[in-house]
Amino acid sequence: MKKQTQTQVVERMLLNKEVVTGSTVYTQTKKYCNCASLNLHVLLRPLKKKYNILGEWQTDDNGNRFKSWKIKRK
Repeated sequence: MKKQTQTQVVERMLLNKEVVTGSTVYTQTKKYCNCASLNLHVLLRPLKKKYNILGEWQTDDNGNRFKSWKIKRK
């Protein structure tokens, strides 16, 4: 399989309606790019110019807050 850029990995996740959070992007970029990213906001910046991407704050069972991202469909 051809090595993907981190931005391509995030774009694929968004288009496939996968859960896009900091931890899921870290896992996927480590798997497909051989380098994990902790800078999700940097990876989303060029994609926001191409797609209508929305962030939503969520809370897990332990009360920890995190933001998940998705493409808003018209």
